[in-house]
Amino acid sequence: MSAASNVIPMTSMYQAYIDAGFALCEITSGKGPTGMGWNLRENAITNASRISSGSGVGLLHAWSAPITCALDIDNMEHAEMLLACHGINLQDLLNAPDAVQINSGNPGHAKLLYRLPAARSALPSKRFNLVGVAFELRCATVDGLSVQDVLPPSIHPTTLKPYQWAGRGDWRSIPTLPESVLALWDSVLQRDAVRTIKTGAPIDASWSEVMGALESIDPDCGREDWLHCGMAVHYAAHQQGRGDEGYALWDQWSAKGSKYMGQRDTTYCWRSFHADKPGGITLGTLFKLARDAGWERPPIDVTDLFKATSDPSTPIPDALPPLVDPRSAEVVIPLDLGL
Repeated sequence: MSAASNVIPMTSMYQAYIDAGFALCEITSGKGPTGMGWNLRENAITNASRISSGSGVGLLHAWSAPITCALDIDNMEHAEMLLACHGINLQDLLNAPDAVQINSGNPGHAKLLYRLPAARSALPSKRFNLVGVAFELRCATVDGLSVQDVLPPSIHPTTLKPYQWAGRGDWRSIPTLPESVLALWDSVLQRDAVRTIKTGAPIDASWSEVMGALESIDPDCGREDWLHCGMAVHYAAHQQGRGDEGYALWDQWSAKGSKYMGQRDTTYCWRSFHADKPGGITLGTLFKLARDAGWERPPIDVTDLFKATSDPSTPIPDALPPLVDPRSAEVVIPLDLGL
């Protein structure tokens, strides 16, 4: 597919996506939807008339038919190293004859789209870290809602250029997720389930508490406190699998202040946050700032609690491990190679 064929007027693509079985969400600015409840099944857009002229669109993986997912590369070099540990050659995936990619124009990044096997339900998204995020397997949140990925020809907020289709395949015929990648995904989920049972990992807070605490803080607070609020919301969103919703919450709160510098600033900062950084900012910081502002934490609602994800205390080996069976239980190997 040539680059020239990728640049297609937005309005002419909406119905084509829907006809292909894509469930959509509307994106009016930035890299994700900002309306509350956008990732609920009942709010998925299946009628092109609901999308405003000039808006971008995102693919709601969990609500599409068939269910779709994405291998989202944040750092090409690190992703290649980690995937190689599990017997997966990233370049082979990118160069496959049926590969369907979304090109953001952002160097060192890539995104491959797949559909899940027919018998599989939506899978919770998982991040794989080396020094920061290397890649992410994206489909759903841990509580069963959909995540989204921006579709061409929406405009990238940083490059200010339209996303484009790339790869040797056709988006109308998205390939099935390779068995090796599905086995890796399954093994991580199984490992996390075992660790949750063994460790009884503590529950942090409900999402409504995070929202209430943030709203009690003045968005015109000092830059350091403002960043700490963002880091804490990022941490909470990572724990709950609400990455896009977490960013929208922080950005909308920030926009209420006179010091707000726009979505370029919040997007840049958000992408620099690392939820699994040892000794990083967590909800304790957010709750302290909120208490200082007069907020009182409500009684815990056990129907809306965070679920444990990956274990950030996994020991870091000194060297790159040998190739392993991708079906092995120990598949996520955070490494520190001094890069």
